Amino acid sequence: MANYTCPACRQTFHALDLNAPCIFCNHVLSEFRPAPEFHPGQYDLVSLARAQRWMLRVFPFALLGQVLLFWGPRFVFFRVPSFALFLFPTVVLSITLIMLMTALRRKTDKAFLGAVAMFVPVINVLVLIGLNSQVNILLKEAGLRLTALGVSSRDAQAAMDPSSCRGCGYNLTGNSSGRCPECGRDVRAMQRRARTV
Repeated sequence: MANYTCPACRQTFHALDLNAPCIFCNHVLSEFRPAPEFHPGQYDLVSLARAQRWMLRVFPFALLGQVLLFWGPRFVFFRVPSFALFLFPTVVLSITLIMLMTALRRKTDKAFLGAVAMFVPVINVLVLIGLNSQVNILLKEAGLRLTALGVSSRDAQAAMDPSSCRGCGYNLTGNSSGRCPECGRDVRAMQRRARTV
């Protein structure tokens, strides 16, 4: 019997051949396809998380202003507040989009076109949905847990440094126990989640 290390859970076990399932996570070794590796320094995760949080908070107000401006009552005294409700969040969304595009390392001309697209009804929704899905994919690849209000900057900072614990930020360099000595979090489980997401 040979020793095999499962690429999914990183546990070593004895097996007869590569067609045997892992005794810890039940992956068949010959069918395993590793997830694409995420390099922590590849993107500025803190800027991505911060810009996404702003976008998720401001977008409902911009959408409401857009609906009221174009489909609301046609009274003159109602137009001014509707325009203000449309304009201010849309300007913030434009700035947020530029921050997201910069963090994603996109070209400046694309960021400028995206910022201008924020003022075009319906197009702005499509652009933001597409950009948000790209950011979500990157944050998941980094092993971060997504919530309705985005990812916290502290979690994003910890994900950028692979040697620190994502729970408390403790430096785990040289840790062989697989558990953070500061907060007790299972480090191997975090690494498995980051690889399988």
